[in-house]
Amino acid sequence: MPTNRHELFSRFDQQKPHIQQLFDARQFKEAIQPMREAIQSFKVLLYELNQTDDLTKDMDSLSIKPINIKERFEYVEGNLKQYHAYLQLITLYEEVEKLYAKEAIKQAMRHQQIHH
Repeated sequence: MPTNRHELFSRFDQQKPHIQQLFDARQFKEAIQPMREAIQSFKVLLYELNQTDDLTKDMDSLSIKPINIKERFEYVEGNLKQYHAYLQLITLYEEVEKLYAKEAIKQAMRHQQIHH
């Protein structure tokens, strides 16, 4: 697990203004594709955090995940044209980024204990 920020978090940061603009302009159909891309990147982040690349694995079976991930993710995936789904996706990204940081700290602490 890298200690620096994952590039997919930065990519989402870059996508957010565009997606926000589409929703603000009520261009809901145009928001679908960027939402799909952001969702796919989120899924990659979540599964990498759990050290698996099997994206077919049930989200509830992952050991490191946001609360109610499956229901929340399914809501976002099923409502790509809804602004509230976009807001939920932002929240999920924020939660997973915190989980990445927490795991990096745990890993650093384990590494430190080994060398002492």
